[in-house]
Amino acid sequence: MVRPESTGRDLHRGVVDSGLEVVTSATDRLVAALERVGSNPKQRGNSVTAKCPAHDDNNPSLGIATASDDRVLVKCQAGCATTDVVAALGLTMADLF
Repeated sequence: MVRPESTGRDLHRGVVDSGLEVVTSATDRLVAALERVGSNPKQRGNSVTAKCPAHDDNNPSLGIATASDDRVLVKCQAGCATTDVVAALGLTMADLF
């Protein structure tokens, strides 16, 4: 059984009673992948910041937001290409849509 999302936008849409996460959007897939690699994603208003997995990042330089059409917008302030960030997470560009 899936518990409903809490009020406000959380990093995760729901949690299965067994403890497994239910990933329901492109943003959720990206945040879950960032958690798996230890990039420590943090919700900041309507966006997420994290340590970039594509380079040795000591300060969170990766910004993630969701566009009005539900595409995930990914920006590394250190200049990493989105394709490199996605590849470092074991995802593909198609996972951003």
